Amino acid sequence: MHSFINKNQTPLTLEEIGQRAPSALATRPFDAMSAKYGFVPTISVIQTMIAAGFKLFSPTQSRTRIVGKGDFTKHLLRFRRADVGPLVIGDVIPEVVLINSHDGTSAYKLIAGLYRLLCSNGMMVSDAEIDAINITHKGNIVQDVLDGSHRLIADTQKSLGTVRTGRDCN
Repeated sequence: MHSFINKNQTPLTLEEIGQRAPSALATRPFDAMSAKYGFVPTISVIQTMIAAGFKLFSPTQSRTRIVGKGDFTKHLLRFRRADVGPLVIGDVIPEVVLINSHDGTSAYKLIAGLYRLLCSNGMMVSDAEIDAINITHKGNIVQDVLDGSHRLIADTQKSLGTVRTGRDCN
């Protein structure tokens, strides 16, 4: 994945998401997809998550050498609850990581984890993977992603007390 670290820890606008992970804003599937492919645009999920109180802080996407496929590749989006305040070094927060593609290489996948701000440069690391949910491109995907996100955040909140304290960066 082509990575992007949001050093100022502010939620991103749709324009910023489009600049960093254009495949997350695809309005149609990659041309090679069959008619059986159930296209649900990630933008619908993003908008539903934002309306439900989540904020998007870090979009990334895979690179490709195939001409025209770049706007449909696998993308990874990191969401936090809107009530998470500014972070300081050492803070541990739950995030929902959403992975998807519009080229047939990935179903919707939700991963819950605990992320710790290690350095003043904005570096975040995964302390633990709590759970993961796979959602195929069928049925009510947007609602399934939202329901799964709420479940993952609740499970992650239970684990916050067991997180190890790590060393700060120099």
